[in-house]
Amino acid sequence: MLNRTKLKNKLMKRVSIYAFLLLSLIACKSKQQQQGAPQNAPVPVTVMQVTESGIAAYYDEYPGILVPLNESEIRPQVTGYITGIFFKDGDKVVKGQKLYSIDQQTYDANYQAALANIALQETNLLKAKKRRRALSCFRQAGRNCKTTGRLC
Repeated sequence: MLNRTKLKNKLMKRVSIYAFLLLSLIACKSKQQQQGAPQNAPVPVTVMQVTESGIAAYYDEYPGILVPLNESEIRPQVTGYITGIFFKDGDKVVKGQKLYSIDQQTYDANYQAALANIALQETNLLKAKKRRRALSCFRQAGRNCKTTGRLC
């Protein structure tokens, strides 16, 4: 019985070795077949005519900030409500071009008030000149009375 188990073990070892060799041989053979295929075989290519179209098929968006070459700050010299804008954002403007108009009613009213004030002051000046003339005549008359002795 001991001999039988030894024979069985020997047989199993041989069968496993032969199976391992057979599997190794098959594995190496399939690698050689894969490597044996030509590496630089021509690839099938589809040829198409290029045509121009007005619309792009794709586009990319990138974040960014646009900075102008020349930038000017505009500050008013007077206060008031803006009644007209004579340019659009991004337009080129030249020196001296009218950009905004400001409500004129306030300035016209102030101008008319200033003209009325000038007229009032001129009238006050005429009154003061007349009063001065009258006082000077009165003083002159008073002196004449003292020197001549006549009653005024």
